[in-house]
Amino acid sequence: MSCSTLQAQFPGGGGNSGGQGSGKGQGMQAMAAKMAIGHVYGKIVDSKTKKGIEFASVALYMLKGDSLMGGQLTETNGDFSLDNLPFGGYKLKISYIGYTTLEKNVIVTPNTADQDIGNVAIAEDAKLLKEVDITAEKSTIELKPDRKVFNVDKDLSARGGTGVDVMKNIPGVSTDADGNVTLRNNTPIVYVDGKPTTLTLEQIPADQIDRVEVITNPSAKFEAAASGGIINVVLKKNQKPGYNGIVTMSLGTNTQYNGMALVNVREKKFGFMLSYNINGSTNLTRGYTDRTNYTNGEASGHFRQDDAVTSKRLFQVGRVGFDYYVNNRNTISLSENMTFGQFSTGDNQTFNTSDSVGQSINGNRVSDQTVKFRNFVTELSIRHTYPKPDKEWTLDFSYSHNKGQTNYLFTTNNYTPAGSLLPNNPQLETDDGGQHNNMINAQWDFTAPLAKNMKIEFGARSNFQRQFSFQHIADKNDSLNEYFPNPVLSNDYRIDNLVNAVYITFAHTVKQFSYQIGLRFEQSYYAGVLLDSSAGNFSYMYPSSAGTFYNMLFPSISLSQKFGDKHELQFNVTRKINRPNFFQLSPFIFASDKFNYRIGNPQLQPEFNNKAELNYDLTIPKLTWLSSMYGTYSQQPITQYSYTIPNDTQQILYNTFENGKNSFSYGWENTFKVSPVKGLDITADGNVYYTSIISDVAGEQIKNQGVSWTFKGIIAYKFPLGINAQVNGTYEAPRIIPQGHTLPLYFFDLSVSKDIGIVSLNLSVSDVLNSKVHGNYYETPTYIQTSTRRRDMRYARLGVTIRFGKMDASIFKSKKVKKDKDQPQNGGDDLGY
Repeated sequence: MSCSTLQAQFPGGGGNSGGQGSGKGQGMQAMAAKMAIGHVYGKIVDSKTKKGIEFASVALYMLKGDSLMGGQLTETNGDFSLDNLPFGGYKLKISYIGYTTLEKNVIVTPNTADQDIGNVAIAEDAKLLKEVDITAEKSTIELKPDRKVFNVDKDLSARGGTGVDVMKNIPGVSTDADGNVTLRNNTPIVYVDGKPTTLTLEQIPADQIDRVEVITNPSAKFEAAASGGIINVVLKKNQKPGYNGIVTMSLGTNTQYNGMALVNVREKKFGFMLSYNINGSTNLTRGYTDRTNYTNGEASGHFRQDDAVTSKRLFQVGRVGFDYYVNNRNTISLSENMTFGQFSTGDNQTFNTSDSVGQSINGNRVSDQTVKFRNFVTELSIRHTYPKPDKEWTLDFSYSHNKGQTNYLFTTNNYTPAGSLLPNNPQLETDDGGQHNNMINAQWDFTAPLAKNMKIEFGARSNFQRQFSFQHIADKNDSLNEYFPNPVLSNDYRIDNLVNAVYITFAHTVKQFSYQIGLRFEQSYYAGVLLDSSAGNFSYMYPSSAGTFYNMLFPSISLSQKFGDKHELQFNVTRKINRPNFFQLSPFIFASDKFNYRIGNPQLQPEFNNKAELNYDLTIPKLTWLSSMYGTYSQQPITQYSYTIPNDTQQILYNTFENGKNSFSYGWENTFKVSPVKGLDITADGNVYYTSIISDVAGEQIKNQGVSWTFKGIIAYKFPLGINAQVNGTYEAPRIIPQGHTLPLYFFDLSVSKDIGIVSLNLSVSDVLNSKVHGNYYETPTYIQTSTRRRDMRYARLGVTIRFGKMDASIFKSKKVKKDKDQPQNGGDDLGY
């Protein structure tokens, strides 16, 4: 009896093989067909050396339906064993990195229920081996037409720092003195693991970041508010069987210290991750503000303020995650991220004000600030895949809760020109504030191939955020020795923000040409309520009428043409929105200091951005070049506007927001990655861009335009004896802002590391020249001002990293069962197949 005859006979339960066997025998065979007693085993070996291959993937599929029935990774000697198999026909698929995938048909019958298929030889694939060599040793930056991928572990200068330190070396990304980031001069949205987050980059330890993905012009799949692009921070997570982990410790000048421990465990159907990080530092920085006020073109006053700031920062971050591999098609993941932090800042401000006739007042103001916060993020993810490749759906839920508290004490002393303390001085003021924020996000995404080289994606997302915040400012009355509330500067408010969205994209590839079209539909509602005022409610909704329906639609188009394996040309167009936030809308005063106020504009409207990119990618041995020409046309752009009040004896600068008429910017960015000799990698990024801003404020047209450029470079070299060195530097030329320009910014860092087995030593010096100073220059009819600030001063940091782990498919087994033909080892379930 042939195998093919048996296969035809058993699945039906009543097949007749040419009259052979009685009805009773056929019944027994039908019963046997339903029994799962099949056992297939063998050994995977190298075709040349004939030695066993460890951790090769062995998977067994049904010949009909292509359903996965079992699988495992091979043992140290290459052995594998799959049991509890029903009778029938199977396809055995064997794969291993750098080897050609092999498929072999296997028939399990009552006569071959225990089947040894012997040694199965697989051969090396030269092409795959070349690709493995490239990816096994990741470079710092990977360039792709739709995004840039920055591998954080390869950046020596970021070790022991935070997410802000990571951003300084990423092409196209800039950071300011507050740790905020911009991407090509726009504010991006920050994701963590592809999801919205309430975490700031400063609250994410660099040692827990695996990579950062920068998407400059996201498609309709991503939220429409991503007009400034998306920065996706992907945290470290391991899915290999066994256990592994990393421990880092570092100490530096400026009282810097950092410690992190992370462990991953994967056993059969379960995965577990636990990490903890602590990061602290102290910084002494200086800055100044110098302003001359004008009335009718004549100087009417002068103001000078010098700041000496001492800031202490402490972060503690804990993460725990669980993965349950229900079967080969379904995975459930649950994680919790906990962040605790505290800042304390002492700002000693020395100021001098003078009027047009030379009368002046000197003084100083000491600001003592304490900020405490805690942040909790809970995430639940469900992923389901299908036998058909690339077909899957994912369901993600996240809940974020953060709570913060701020306490300020301001002590101001005003003196006469002769140095005498003015009456009613010192002036004491307290500022106690706090906020708590809750955010719920739900998202469902479905991907399915429609045909060969054709794919559709669609999904839905809902995000709701509610924030309560208060700021209570009180001034001290010395005669009564009591503090009295300042109602002008105090506030208490609630913010509700809801965005619902659905999207669909369609992608098709014809030979070397591909295109993707997409459409996103977003409904948004925003409301701010002043809880201590009946007249302070601000809200908007889109669409609010049939005439605003177009404001809900956000299309995207992407075209790509490859020319062989070395060249690719890509073009994409999208439409985005930038919605005003509560601080930009609220018409009450926020004071950053005694001479600088910020006030919102309740008439502010959303900004709409139309973005286009043309990308060219060249990949040849030792060189990758990504060139991007991009442009943005913004309708009613949200711009910051500053003004002074004529004859104001206090010389206060007011900062507010206005909708401009339009703005237009375009640029050309080029990123090169070169490996001229073995061990040397050079990455250079240059971005030249033009900006034009036109605004109408109170009947006055404000127009500013100009060209700016940035340059970033990283040089990394591998010396003998496991020593690595890196130099990275940045230069940002003055860039246009509505009423002036920024000041030039430049700095460079040095880093060196040494690997000793599982231990790595790292020494880095940040801002070697101590030149990283942020500043702005403003010139208007009523004032001219220059101001500077620093975030960090120069520091050196020494760190040690220890990596450990074992790739073991069953690490919790008390003993290893001897596997032979008579006592087969159950391998079909070991890794959650």
